[in-house]
Amino acid sequence: MSANPHDLTLNIECYKNDCVAGKLKRETFETTSTELLARAERTMAWALMVAGLRPTNVESVELVGGGTWVPAVKQLVCKVFQREPSTTPHQDEVMDRGCALQCVLLSPIFKMRGFVGMDAQLYSIELCHDPGKG
Repeated sequence: MSANPHDLTLNIECYKNDCVAGKLKRETFETTSTELLARAERTMAWALMVAGLRPTNVESVELVGGGTWVPAVKQLVCKVFQREPSTTPHQDEVMDRGCALQCVLLSPIFKMRGFVGMDAQLYSIELCHDPGKG
């Protein structure tokens, strides 16, 4: 649901062996997303708290990813960080560029100076199996 003021056209092929089509109004989308946006707000506030920062300590906020086209997300970032977020890189291309850079870093053919890539797993998953319990 981008900044486009028109209704969003939905077309989902082969959903549960059927095709789904319809339209979604921005008001309906934002009402349906209320809890998700509240969770995002709590997460941003938590990140500031854990980092020991106040919004005035944050110099800039960069938005990346397709979800950041949603005006409600931008408004939420403005509210939490008390500043307009930046979208300097194209929001939808950031992941692609990051993946390309990571490929170059991992390749033995290419050498890049002055660039470090760090992997991070925010939500790690651990699987355990006890053969005695089946």
